[in-house]
Amino acid sequence: MAYDIFSQTDDKAYVVDIFTEPIEFNVPAYQRGYRWGKEEVNKLLADLDEVIISDKEYCLNPISLSPPNGVGRIDVIDGQQRLTTLYILYDYLNVINIRAKIYYEARNSSVDIKSILTNIKNGAIGNNVDEYFFNETYKAIEEYFKVPSQKNNEFKNYLKNNKLHYLVYKVDKNDVHGVFIRMNKEKIPLTDAEKVKSLFVSYDEDKKMILN
Repeated sequence: MAYDIFSQTDDKAYVVDIFTEPIEFNVPAYQRGYRWGKEEVNKLLADLDEVIISDKEYCLNPISLSPPNGVGRIDVIDGQQRLTTLYILYDYLNVINIRAKIYYEARNSSVDIKSILTNIKNGAIGNNVDEYFFNETYKAIEEYFKVPSQKNNEFKNYLKNNKLHYLVYKVDKNDVHGVFIRMNKEKIPLTDAEKVKSLFVSYDEDKKMILN
């Protein structure tokens, strides 16, 4: 039976379960691009370091998702920064067989994060701002784990043992743009242009209206 991220007990979705399934995520075009860098990455890794000592489960910030769109991809309404960072972390540490994919609609929607990471490892970094931050995150993770240690092994074992989980909020397809704006009120303020873009981007397959 296929893994259903929307029907897990207590709305929990474990990161290993998500990444080892052939789930396709889509980051809609109305969202701000990936912007995490060394500071945010190191904060996440430090938080994980603390919980690893206790060996307890760790609940990540909630992730808001909308059911599969017209091409079968799950839209990430809120939580793409952390989801992308965790994907890069698991890819770097190579502790599980990652089958999930993340696509970014504002970029080439046929290219997923794994392909971008392959290019980064080969030194072929694109000239767009998103890839700059993907590379910054990869370098921060690489620096964090550059010295082999028992601590690093404990970190890998913790991630592999499936103790990280999200609380999944299912967002109705008819309310994705409203939810996106409401959730971001308490975060970095959206510009007027971003608000307008989020309101007018549409996934209405019947009308085929998409704002590029």
